[in-house]
Amino acid sequence: PPRFPPAQAAEQALASATVTDKRDDAALQRGEKATAATQAEAKALWTNVVENTQGAEKDMAKLAQDHATFEDDADQARSLEIAAAEHLRASQHLARAAAAAEEVKKIQ
Repeated sequence: PPRFPPAQAAEQALASATVTDKRDDAALQRGEKATAATQAEAKALWTNVVENTQGAEKDMAKLAQDHATFEDDADQARSLEIAAAEHLRASQHLARAAAAAEEVKKIQ
């Protein structure tokens, strides 16, 4: 059949539109893949943020516990220091009393 110029132009326009559609579809698929990859990376980053935050919270709790233990140990050390000073004074007093008793014995 003979081709009419308008039909030929329509076929060319359709072919051009088909090529354009294929390019658009390819670009859309690339965009969808890039979006999916970005979402996966964002999810992985968020998971890391959550895990790091939880780890930091555990570390802070351990630090607080260690600090409380340190304070308790310091209190015990101060108590032992006070008790040791009291024992020292008592032993010095006993030594003076023993020396005095020896002097008394010498006099008698």
